[in-house]
Amino acid sequence: MCGEIPGRRVAVLVEKDFEDPVRRMRELGKVVAGICHAGHVLVSAGILRGRTVTCVAAIRDDVVNAGATYVDQEVVVDGKLVTSRTPADLPAFCKAIIEAPSPDRPAAGPPGLPYPTAALLQRRLMTVRLGASPRAAHPRL
Repeated sequence: MCGEIPGRRVAVLVEKDFEDPVRRMRELGKVVAGICHAGHVLVSAGILRGRTVTCVAAIRDDVVNAGATYVDQEVVVDGKLVTSRTPADLPAFCKAIIEAPSPDRPAAGPPGLPYPTAALLQRRLMTVRLGASPRAAHPRL
């Protein structure tokens, strides 16, 4: 999840609709990932206590007050929680998400079906950010 409004310095207000799916994904053992201001969603979902994370510096205090340990790194993986600071860290963030194991996806991936590279995932994110359909722009997705 990305918490930034492109071209603005305002954080997205956390909608209650986001909290339940984030908590549910965590309960199911899925990878939960947040970059930039998305840390606010993780705070509101109550899943940061005792975790080590990173986020955009502007919300560092909120993350720490929620019980997390903040580190200033491009990406932090704490179990199945992947966090990153800013869109400048997208290559490392995408790679960490792809490499994170989940119950429905082994770490190495099924034979003959390679997972998208970080570059492909980054192109997909940029396409979505620009408002186009990722499938229309990249039929392989």
